[in-house]
Amino acid sequence: MIDQPAAGTGWGYDDSVMLLLAVVAATAIIARRMTRLSDTPRRPVVFEPPLALTLALIMLVLGPVGATLAARLAGVDLTGGDGERPLAEQTQIALGAYAAQMIVAVAYAARLATATRPIPDRRCSLPASAGSGLSTIIVLWPILSTVGVGLAWLSERVAGAPPDPIAHDLLRTLADASRTKWFWVMSILAITAVPLLEELLYRALVQGGLRRAGASPWLAIFITSVLFAGMHATNTTLPALSLLFLLSLGFGWVYERTGRLTASIVMHAAFNLANLMLAVASSG
Repeated sequence: MIDQPAAGTGWGYDDSVMLLLAVVAATAIIARRMTRLSDTPRRPVVFEPPLALTLALIMLVLGPVGATLAARLAGVDLTGGDGERPLAEQTQIALGAYAAQMIVAVAYAARLATATRPIPDRRCSLPASAGSGLSTIIVLWPILSTVGVGLAWLSERVAGAPPDPIAHDLLRTLADASRTKWFWVMSILAITAVPLLEELLYRALVQGGLRRAGASPWLAIFITSVLFAGMHATNTTLPALSLLFLLSLGFGWVYERTGRLTASIVMHAAFNLANLMLAVASSG
């Protein structure tokens, strides 16, 4: 996961513009009562809660298993940290992890194809869901950016030094890497495989399983977002985890509002792409 909009600790004109946009966005969200999820569209029942949550755990296990197998096939030593490995090795390990997790994705897609559609089917169409994902990240971006600047300022006051504006290990690696084939492969994975698999895991299986088990929409979104942020704690700075939590609330919200996983996948992919472009641009 690529985590946060690049944010410095100084306050400038761009930050003021983002603050103004954030106030406008927050006002619109509140005025239009967009946080209300009392009448969300029903989704097809793909898996019942016990199986859905079990598959989520299986995905978490398959990732390391696939990574280990890929590393052995490629002759990669797994004893060092990811940030110390060449990008080529990181990419090969990631390919193994994602390939293993795709087993659950294929099973989910096969079951979804035969699942009974809700009647009436009030879910958004696929194009409308994709549009909702894009519009949601556009609305949330100034809010996330403003919060990021505030957290960076607070972190500098507490730690005595400005934090790295690029808060994720992989994003830093890509920003500093030469534009080799491994850069492009990893970049494509970051904006395609990562959103697809993480949204399947957290939104479809965890959040969907909790909803099916009787949790309210916002309770399911909150629990899922805590897990989502927590699972990134090993490769993300502490301030960025707060942004990840807020971002995940947005993923969960658009998933519930549209009834489609497409919306959160597109939103996630757009966020990752924007961060990657900002990081590469900032590295010169």
